[in-house]
Amino acid sequence: MENPIENNQAEFDISKILKRKVPEIVIHGEDLNQKELKVLENSKRLNCKDELLSSTNKEKKEEIKLKTDLDGRAAIFLLEEAGLNYDKLTFVKKGDWIPRSINIDTGERQGFSIEKDGTVFFDHHGSEKFEKDASTSATKIVYEVLVQNNMLKRSEWLDNLVNYVTGIDNANYPLDKKFFINDWSKSFYGLQKVIPFETIFEYFRMGKTAGHPFTEQEIDTLEFKGRKGGKVLLKDTCKHQKELVDLNIKNISAAESIMRRSKIKTETPLLKRVIVNNVINKNEIELGFTAIRALGYDSYIILNENNGGFFISSTQPLKNIYEKVKEKYPNAKLIRGTMILQDQNNKKINQMDLLKTLDLLK
Repeated sequence: MENPIENNQAEFDISKILKRKVPEIVIHGEDLNQKELKVLENSKRLNCKDELLSSTNKEKKEEIKLKTDLDGRAAIFLLEEAGLNYDKLTFVKKGDWIPRSINIDTGERQGFSIEKDGTVFFDHHGSEKFEKDASTSATKIVYEVLVQNNMLKRSEWLDNLVNYVTGIDNANYPLDKKFFINDWSKSFYGLQKVIPFETIFEYFRMGKTAGHPFTEQEIDTLEFKGRKGGKVLLKDTCKHQKELVDLNIKNISAAESIMRRSKIKTETPLLKRVIVNNVINKNEIELGFTAIRALGYDSYIILNENNGGFFISSTQPLKNIYEKVKEKYPNAKLIRGTMILQDQNNKKINQMDLLKTLDLLK
């Protein structure tokens, strides 16, 4: 089959590319366990299409459960809404990309681009934000490109969906302690990892918005197909999420107590209010930066001292901090100006050295 992206450069027009059958869409796999990640690394890429759920590595005879995150799935949903016809979906590790293919939410680029060889990117993982105080997502980039090329009509429900996904992906949607404690577990913000993508999209199509929690009547009566199959009651899901909220509040308080006992600063001029969590403490903050932000903190640092990985997420710009981190940890990456990531490399790091670099030791 002819690959439309391999045609003459004069035809590198996104509307022409998307209006023809596309052989391959490339996207990153999300939340793989170590066994799945190893198979993906060995094979470099895995293909599937049906509901973005599974793929079989024939050589190893192992079934790999694959999924992407909300942003990636919503971006593909919009392309499908616009009538895109594609043969296969290829999963890669976060940040990887495949030449002469359509790469979505991966590739470490900023914005929409078509390179000289026809490689297409819809991504927002460069080191800088587009503009000060602005946020975007692969979904938002795809949406704007489709609308501008008259392949999708702008509508209120799609605007709401895109804004919801962008807020989730940038962890900057409206959130305070009161909403987090009382209503977050009953809203699409709190349920987005539990309710199937297709269910979320259909509720938005019917006019529901993310900021309004389900009513008590809806919670008592609604049910849906779970992501792992089977029937799920909304009331059970909301109850579980509320328990998770309460546990995270408790664990954040415990993490701050550990910081104080360890003479780690809880506030700095650049990071503002900060929580540091070392996985060896087994003090899991499962909701991560969402819970941190809801309780009024500005920065969250999670590190794995034994495996050499760490992640910093903040409401504050991290460029100046990153320059210091990069000198000591050259593999660290700055993402969107507000996150610093170092992948686990199985080389033990000294927690105190990292905290000293971040000016967090008293």
